[in-house]
Amino acid sequence: MTAPASPAPSSPPVVPGAVHRVVVGDRDAHGRGLATLGRRPLRVPNALPGETLDVRLDHVGRHLAVGRVANVVTPSPDRVADACPLGATCPGCGLRTTSPTARLAWKRNRVARALADAGLGAVDMAATEAAPREDGWRHKAYLTARRTSDGVHLGLFAEGTHRLVRIEGCLAHAPHVEATLDAVRRALAEANPSVYDERAKAGWLRAVAVRGAGNGRATLVTLVVADRGPDGAHALAGAIRRASRHVAGVVLNEHPEASNAPFGPRFQPLDGRADLDETSGPHTLRVSAGAFFQVNPAVGAAMADRIAALAVDARPGRALDLYGGVGATAIRLAGAGRPVTLVEAPGAAAADAQFNLRSVRGSTVVEGRVEDVAGTLPFATTSVIVVNPPRSGLQPAVLEALSNAPKARVIYASCDPASLARDLSRLVAKGWRARGVTPFDMMPQTPHVEALAVLDPAD
Repeated sequence: MTAPASPAPSSPPVVPGAVHRVVVGDRDAHGRGLATLGRRPLRVPNALPGETLDVRLDHVGRHLAVGRVANVVTPSPDRVADACPLGATCPGCGLRTTSPTARLAWKRNRVARALADAGLGAVDMAATEAAPREDGWRHKAYLTARRTSDGVHLGLFAEGTHRLVRIEGCLAHAPHVEATLDAVRRALAEANPSVYDERAKAGWLRAVAVRGAGNGRATLVTLVVADRGPDGAHALAGAIRRASRHVAGVVLNEHPEASNAPFGPRFQPLDGRADLDETSGPHTLRVSAGAFFQVNPAVGAAMADRIAALAVDARPGRALDLYGGVGATAIRLAGAGRPVTLVEAPGAAAADAQFNLRSVRGSTVVEGRVEDVAGTLPFATTSVIVVNPPRSGLQPAVLEALSNAPKARVIYASCDPASLARDLSRLVAKGWRARGVTPFDMMPQTPHVEALAVLDPAD
């Protein structure tokens, strides 16, 4: 008698919590491993190309699923152990299980691929400049507040959700930043403030930002709130300062709009200072709450030093520092004897630039959005142009204005390979020659890569 055939094994359901065995293909721009579940793409942080993995699904959408590694069946030779105890659940890094050598190579290749896709495959690509530290490099933390059954907590949202992931003990945070966050958590537990709920659009505390000075000593805390709130805000600020010797000041940021923007427009000092003394190489700069400054000061200073070095052998004459921030690059260019005009949008960074360059001979600060004031800038008499735009890259008005500086060297600092490649292609079409691109590992253990490109007139 023939035994009945065993039923074919059924695949697990494609629902959160289910475990699926997959083979990882390439990586996406966020460094996540790519696989498929039927016709649905699957993204897996800390997954390396070529690996066979058991993946537990965290989020299943109509067009995309996101999971995390439950078991490594066949590892990549580039896989390393994750020293972070939060690595299995934290959405903050994503490349901690990739060896440093492989990670730096992947970042270089990410920039190179973007250039090749834009028709610039022949541009010289340097190796990625490594950061001085693999951990403890993050000098700015922005954590969302959530109320749970056991109190108020700070953390990051899990991929594709509004589920808070607690990250106490984050290895990426600079020690004084993590110590300050610990003090903030203790103060919040005692004060027990109202916490904002974006679904109900009610509550007070939305998030907490901590900025740590590069010297490892002072920090600045910003409480991001839905409104000015209760009189207890000053008491909370005082409690935070008493809880940590690092905190130089606590600032209130009103963010009433229901949006994903990190900050609202208004900053109000609550207790102590509203700014930090930041170090950038040999320079000390004022950086206020709300002003942009690189999250990794050591790599930010290295990029500013490289820009200054690249400007040395350019034609004599004025430099334009567009999107110049608080003045880290401009102060170096002016210190080398080159007159410099810094342009920054109205706000805290422009005010800081005015302060930081107040006694620097040959420097001028123009407060305005670059695309709005481009027509008034002295492009025709400029010999060096530094641009450090936001992720979206250069606006058409800025690219058009650059055409009025046909003999200038352009030094382009970018935080996005795709917009960098697009803008370099347009500048090459306008008559520049791309000399080379150098990637920088601004955020170790993450897929983020900064890049510095140099262009000279084609003739």
